[in-house]
Order: sequence, then C-alpha cells, then structure tokens
Amino acid sequence: MTVLTKIRPKEPLKYLKWVDILIVTIIMFGEFIIRSTQQFLQSLQPVTEVAQQYTETTSSYSDGAAYSSNFTLQVSLLAIALLYLVIRHYDFKQLKVRFHWSVLIWVPVLFTIVGLFGDVVTTLSGEYNYFDPRLYRLMNPQEIINKFSALSPMSHRLWAIKMVSTKSSSSLD
Repeated sequence: MTVLTKIRPKEPLKYLKWVDILIVTIIMFGEFIIRSTQQFLQSLQPVTEVAQQYTETTSSYSDGAAYSSNFTLQVSLLAIALLYLVIRHYDFKQLKVRFHWSVLIWVPVLFTIVGLFGDVVTTLSGEYNYFDPRLYRLMNPQEIINKFSALSPMSHRLWAIKMVSTKSSSSLD
C-alpha cells in the first residue's frame, strides 16, 4: 500500500474534510500569517532594535518588492493547492464556474467603488485628504499606464512605442 493510495480516495470528494481545508489554508496563507506575525512581534520591540533589523533586511526586500514577484508567489501557491486537491481526488466538475461578458464591466466598476470607498474612509479618518483640489494638478493619467507596463515583460516594448509616438508628435509640431 503506497502513500498515494492512503491519501487518495477511490470516489471523488464532493466535500472537503476539515483536515483538507486546514492544509489548503496553510498552503495558501501560511507564509503571510507567519510574516504578519513576525512583523507584529517586531513592532513590540524597542524602536532602535527594529530600525537596526529594518536596515539589515531593507536591501533584500526592496529588490524583490515588485508586484510581479508577489503575483508569481501567489500563482505558485495556487498551483500547489490545486495539485493537492487533484491528489486528494476532489471533484472539480461540481463547481459551476462560467464566464459572462458582464464580468468585464462589473470587475472594474466594483474595483473603482471599493477604491473610492477606501479613499472616503481615509479622508474621513483624517489620515489624508484624497479629495483636496490642490492634488488634481499633480495627477498624471499617463502614470497609470507606466505602472501597468512596468509589471509585464512587454514594458520595454511599450516604453519604446511611447517614446517613438512622443518623438513623432513633437516632430509634427
């Protein structure tokens, strides 16, 4: 009797057992739970010790602090969790996942509503006023494109296209 036959049932699992839920939770959120606990415990230390530890770890974290590395980590954790569910013979056919075209509209709308709600709460709490009219002159919509293009491997090509279009528009003037 091998290990795989012990952990893989013959019939597909319709419902996960509490152990399966615990294992998937540890796979998906374990590192983040440990990291946030460590940061909380560091916040209880005196400021001088925290500052010393911060300067020691800042260089290693600042290099890998891009969104793409976090995204890669989350995708790999999701792949490991799905592999675990496949090994456990979970019945994925029971999940009714369908794509509708309205998703393309509702996701940005809900994302914008949640973002505006966060801005209102931050403004009302007095931390920062996102609705100050003096900030509007500092806003640059091009920076949104720059941030998204920096996340993808196509960023250099997009930057080159932007530079070419900027040069061609300035040469027409």
